[in-house]
Formats: sequence, structure tokens, C-alpha cells
Amino acid sequence: MALDLNTRKATVIVATAPDRKSASHSFVDRLGKSLDLSTMKVKILHANVNPSSSDEPIVPHERTTDLIGKKVKYTYSSKYVYEHIYLNDRFFTWHCLAGVEEGLADTEICDYFKIAPDVYMFTWREKVMPTFGVVLINLKEMRSNGKTFGLDLTSGKLVNFTMGSRVEPVNEIKYS
Repeated sequence: MALDLNTRKATVIVATAPDRKSASHSFVDRLGKSLDLSTMKVKILHANVNPSSSDEPIVPHERTTDLIGKKVKYTYSSKYVYEHIYLNDRFFTWHCLAGVEEGLADTEICDYFKIAPDVYMFTWREKVMPTFGVVLINLKEMRSNGKTFGLDLTSGKLVNFTMGSRVEPVNEIKYS
């Protein structure tokens, strides 16, 4: 959940992991059947914080294109470093620069919301592993904080961990 007490807006993300059977359908099978690329189910809800009345209209945090074209490096620790390339309003690419996934990369489904100037809520759903992530990216403070949640296909157990990083914009392409 992202709360902005200055604008009295809230954005709530509800993610649901699939059961093992649903998660076992390969990405290629899902693609061939025109199913969603990810087995994670996500609801995005908006609300007012402390509304003046019950009929006050909800003015949501807006979807944004501010990150599109940016390449940003995320340093989680001396051992874990990733970069994100924000491609368009529905997809981004992650690339592991250091860590257990070093050299791996993929393009995933995502959503972007502007919470405040230079502060963004960024969510993604992975298509190969049943995983959902949500982070607040603060380009003013050059920090991010969030969590990843999903299903461990080996054990069948839910996994849930928090994360935080230093943020370093690398470059930006202006698409026409």
C-alpha cells in the first residue's frame, strides 16, 4: 500500500499466488492459449485517506510514463546488483549485474504509479516464476524499498521478502 497523507490518496495492491497446479503450466502453454503471461493475480485499488464525506470522489494516484526510457541501477548490497530498463507502459526488462542470477535477464509485465514528485510505485509480475514485486522508487532520495512475494515451485510454499536498494539512474532514451 502507498499512502500519501498530503494528497490524501492511497493505492492498494492485492496479489494472489497461484496454486502449484496452476503455476506448473509453462509460459509457452499459457502464451499458446492466450492466457495471461503471469500466473500471479493482481488487483489495484484506490482510496481516499480520511475523506471529508462518504461521497467524496476517489482521485487515484495516476499511472505514469515518467520512468519509460530510463535505465536505472539498483544496488541491494555489495553482492546483489540489478538494472531495470523501463520499456513502455506495460513492460520492463531486468538484468542481474551481480548475484546468484548474474547475467540473467527477462522482460516482465509491470505497472507504474506516480505517488509524489520523483516518487513512484512500481509493480511487476514474472511470467516464468509465479512472483510479484512492488517497490517505491524515490528518485529524490535515490532509494527504493519494497517486497517480492510468490510461490516456490519446488516446495510449494509461499515466499515473501523485503528489499531495499540504492538507486542510480544510468541513462535515458526519449522515445518519440
